[in-house]
Amino acid sequence: MNVSVGLLEGLPFLEVELLGGFVDPSGAQLGPGRVRLDSETTLSPLDPATASFAIDSVTIGIGFHWERKERQVFRGALRLLRRESGLTVVNDVPLEEYVTSVVSSEMSATCPPELLKAHAVISRSWLKGPAARAVVPPPPSASGELLRWYGREAHADFEVCADDHCQRYQGLTKAISPAAAEAVRATAGEMLLYGGEVCDARFSKCCGGLTEQYATAWDDAEVPYLVSFPDGLEGPAPADLEAFLRDSPAAFCNTADTALLARILPGFDQETRDFYRWTVTYGAGELGGLVAARLGVDLGPIAALEPLARGPSGRIFRLRITGERGDVVVGKELEIRRALSRSHLYSSAFVVDREPGSAGETRFVLRGAGWGHGVGLCQIGAAVMAERGFGYRAILAHYYPGTSVGAVPLPEREITGPLDLDARSLRLLETHSILNVLNVVVLRIGDVGDLVGDAVTADALMARVRAGHAALDDPERTVAALAKTREVRDAVLAWIAAAGEGRTGPLREELDLHAANLASAFDVLATRAAELGRRAPGSEPWVGRALAEVRENLSEAFRAIERNALGRWRIAAGAGDRGPDAYLIEFDLSSRDGKTLALPAVLEDVVRDLAANARKYTAPGGALRVTLAEDGDGLLLRVSDTGRGIPEEEIEEVVRFGRRGRPDGRNQLGGGYGLTKACHVARAFGGRVWIRSAPGAGTTVTIRIPHPAG
Repeated sequence: MNVSVGLLEGLPFLEVELLGGFVDPSGAQLGPGRVRLDSETTLSPLDPATASFAIDSVTIGIGFHWERKERQVFRGALRLLRRESGLTVVNDVPLEEYVTSVVSSEMSATCPPELLKAHAVISRSWLKGPAARAVVPPPPSASGELLRWYGREAHADFEVCADDHCQRYQGLTKAISPAAAEAVRATAGEMLLYGGEVCDARFSKCCGGLTEQYATAWDDAEVPYLVSFPDGLEGPAPADLEAFLRDSPAAFCNTADTALLARILPGFDQETRDFYRWTVTYGAGELGGLVAARLGVDLGPIAALEPLARGPSGRIFRLRITGERGDVVVGKELEIRRALSRSHLYSSAFVVDREPGSAGETRFVLRGAGWGHGVGLCQIGAAVMAERGFGYRAILAHYYPGTSVGAVPLPEREITGPLDLDARSLRLLETHSILNVLNVVVLRIGDVGDLVGDAVTADALMARVRAGHAALDDPERTVAALAKTREVRDAVLAWIAAAGEGRTGPLREELDLHAANLASAFDVLATRAAELGRRAPGSEPWVGRALAEVRENLSEAFRAIERNALGRWRIAAGAGDRGPDAYLIEFDLSSRDGKTLALPAVLEDVVRDLAANARKYTAPGGALRVTLAEDGDGLLLRVSDTGRGIPEEEIEEVVRFGRRGRPDGRNQLGGGYGLTKACHVARAFGGRVWIRSAPGAGTTVTIRIPHPAG
């Protein structure tokens, strides 16, 4: 499930640095490097797991007191739309990557882990729940009244903006913490539910001691879990709201713990420390100028600010502003905050004191509480709860009464359609994983040739590798052809060793990486050839394999894939080693005797293919799990990931021979044999296959094969 995020609007052109290779709709490749774009286009990453793009001078905190510009880096597709005002810049990114960034952008990555988990759940829910739909628009304002509220209907070209109007999204700029990635992984797919439906999970920075109800900030609907209640206050909700706003009672979000605040808040938010109780002072003339600039209504110097209606937290949602030239009634809370500040007032929960100023001018002193609309989760209060030992589910139950946390069930589909395989297709299914490795070898030999400026030798060695390609539609000929690769292996490694003699520094390090990677790839070819030989006609279809050998086989396959990444990503040593550049890969292997597993000889090949595909369509920082076990009267194979997922309408399609997924949003025909082979093998042994997936929610492939009779 992709999310379209608006980054910038109204640009004459965009200068962007491509940190990796991208392709435009015509098929032209761009990057790495800086490019200038001035027309509609879409740039899709060639490798979504590693490619990214950087934009300088992105404005954050638009219209708020912390507004500034910074360089930001994003992963996913870059889309430009031409509109009357200029270019609109959109980032199309998978849901879980979006959530990871929001968690790190909204709150510091050093927050208590339970707060990060709570925020992952509500960020996911806010995007896909009722908040994803436009709120009821305000009715036409009566004469002398400005009644406005704002929802996501303001964005016609994308789902959400990247700033505080929606949720802070700063791409990879802040998504650098293993803690944030782990919080998203630990809550993968979880959303806030009420009556089985995804909730409108709104949140703000600080409620001020009392949370607010939904209708104070938006339309007059009653939302049963977005209600007002004391946020850790001692005793019942105060009856005298003005006295409450002038006081500073104990509450979850009333904290002066500077060490905790430094852990909770992103750097620019730490500049604001008077969020629980604050004071702002204006002269009558200054305030009149603000109202004229912000609302377009010239009232002259202001004579009075009169709250006409407050929500249960004390937030004003109807305010009469009277000046020397007339008056106007303003609502709701965000419009009031906008009218009374050059950016946005911290909140509309304030009382007004009139004091004499200089030269006889009246001064208006606003004494207020909280930061934001106060509806739903209070980020500061939730952080304090987490610090005191509350788990993320307890935190969410506190701020959203009557809700629960759970996963929205993903559709699971049994694959029953015909595979339509001819004789040649069946032969290629046997050897396609070998072809994949041969292609890697050819590619990396070419890379070394470019690196050392020796295209002649590289071309000759690549030709020797390609000489075996013609045999790949015949398993017996393939085994014979692969027996000759040992000579090519020795020649390739000798060439790299000679090229590296006398070289030092980064070039030598890169050559060493290529040598280790190519040696590993040739070793994999030798292993695949031996396995193919064991599956020759007349061989026993079922074999007994030591669990330790199966585990080592899978581990070595992933080590080889990791080496081929040449440092772009790595495999985490365990959950505690997680990071944005690391995959957590877990193997769950078991058998009745705990030592030996009976399985079809070809099944290990299927397991490797499915696991490699899961890695390919999961961004670094994600997780994969492979389960292979004797289960009841048969064998269970399950491969699950936290990756990009498959749209429901494409699940049957990706199983077809020659069809593969679309990590960059474009239709790609190519290898695409992994799922086809899994289905074919399962059916050949009387088994069944199911796929559970949804965009942005990962994929699980389940295969059950009965043990042979007798």
